[in-house]
Amino acid sequence: MQRQELIAELLETNDKEINRSRLQKHSNLVDLELAEELKNTYYDSWTKEPQKTRRAATALEVLSEFITDEEVKALTNWVKGIADLTEGKTEKAINHLDKSAQIFTSLEKPYQAAQTQVSKLYALALLGRYDEAVICGENALQIFDEYGDELAAGKVEKNLGNIFGKRDFYKEAENKFLLARKYFNSIKNYEELIMVENCLAMVYTSQNNFRKAEMFYTSALSYSEIEKMVVTQAEIEASMGNLALFRGKLNQALNFLELSRRKFETLKMPHQTATAELEIADIYLELNLAEE
Repeated sequence: MQRQELIAELLETNDKEINRSRLQKHSNLVDLELAEELKNTYYDSWTKEPQKTRRAATALEVLSEFITDEEVKALTNWVKGIADLTEGKTEKAINHLDKSAQIFTSLEKPYQAAQTQVSKLYALALLGRYDEAVICGENALQIFDEYGDELAAGKVEKNLGNIFGKRDFYKEAENKFLLARKYFNSIKNYEELIMVENCLAMVYTSQNNFRKAEMFYTSALSYSEIEKMVVTQAEIEASMGNLALFRGKLNQALNFLELSRRKFETLKMPHQTATAELEIADIYLELNLAEE
């Protein structure tokens, strides 16, 4: 059996006994590399397939019974922390992530320790512990800059921007989003660039700086078209429609909202389609076109 086949089997169940049996059967594959690869599965799954992340945490927990390695313990606590987040166990998540960071630090692996704190920043923000989240993020940033990880640094800056935005500290949020944008531009990560430009547009809208808001919405829309991110296109068009409506540009608002509505309809997203139709109806009422 190949390593990836074993991982696929381990992620099929949350049953520890079944996984224990599988690891015993394929003991030649039981090593630190297997733990690393199990940890890596959570990156693409925890927001889209949370059950898969929980199964990865269970598999790592069983794997740690077979290997008396501190790094495996660190990886296990890391993924258990992420699994806790998917279940809304935020305090528990912070405890697991901190334990993981402590082990990595004791192993003189500051980069891995910093990676665990990105998720902790998110958890702290969920609990409204914003000051702690900012400190956590700034500490992680120092490590990512030192190791030249522009993607991780950009994500932290973006998360910090969202925290400042939630607190209505718009200037601080703007600065953080601009720093994140600089990182994402540097590495040509257009998916992240789209998200952070969308954030900038919302911050500028909150400050009534409509010209800049429109500029960043337009840029984000352009990138989303290039990347063929149709859902994102529809969401940005809806935001641009609402911005135009707020500015009294009703024809422009109708155009953007109709473009958005059509995409949501094609994508079979009825809730978003209905929201767009309601906003269009409100504009028709504003124009005294009650029948339309």
